[in-house]
Amino acid sequence: MNKILKDIHWLFWGCIPIFLLYSFFAKNEIDINIHDVMFVIATKYLAYGVSLIFFITGLGYYLSYKSEKFKAHAMLTILHVALTFLGLGFLIFVPEYRYELPVETTEDMMNNHSKAMLNFNLRQFGWLSLFIAQPILILNLTIGLFRR
Repeated sequence: MNKILKDIHWLFWGCIPIFLLYSFFAKNEIDINIHDVMFVIATKYLAYGVSLIFFITGLGYYLSYKSEKFKAHAMLTILHVALTFLGLGFLIFVPEYRYELPVETTEDMMNNHSKAMLNFNLRQFGWLSLFIAQPILILNLTIGLFRR
């Protein structure tokens, strides 16, 4: 387990080419709905941003585990990695739901609505997981600075 944590930076750095390849073969944009506002982000720019974040995260873990005076906390590292990849998994692998048309009965309409809400909730869980994971990284590296 300790060997895995010492090489956790390779996990983040190894995902960078995967995200860049994904951006070439994925659809052209990702839609993000926040209440009444819809953000449309090109996949390649999102992949560039995620790659930059993963590079900085990997660099932080690399410096943390290769340094003698700067040690990251193991449980916070595991929590950060789990939340990050869980959130990305929900965002990437949850299929895009399309309405089944024609809607002939009220039951068809309710089925469409329940599938759309499930898709929305899974994506929101993915974003929430990613947004919770990043302060955990900052907390982890800050604790590592003062930990002996």
